[in-house]
Amino acid sequence: MGAVALVAGWLARTEEPEVRIAAVFTDGPQRYFDTVFNDEYCHRHGLLTARLPTEPDEIAYPTEREVVRWTRCRRVLDPLAGREGR
Repeated sequence: MGAVALVAGWLARTEEPEVRIAAVFTDGPQRYFDTVFNDEYCHRHGLLTARLPTEPDEIAYPTEREVVRWTRCRRVLDPLAGREGR
């Protein structure tokens, strides 16, 4: 849910004004009631003061390196082709 909102917001800021952005939230907040919607949980995990990135890190190729934050890669690998399918 948060990732969808993060990416939709970034696209809305970076695309041309006439581009329409549709975001699909596949689950509701009830799943997160005791986590990200709970102030005590967020405080314990440093989420209330965390500065979220406003744009993705970029990599050129999916296996370039291990990613540890929101990352964008324009190249998509066919999962059925295996690693030889580069």
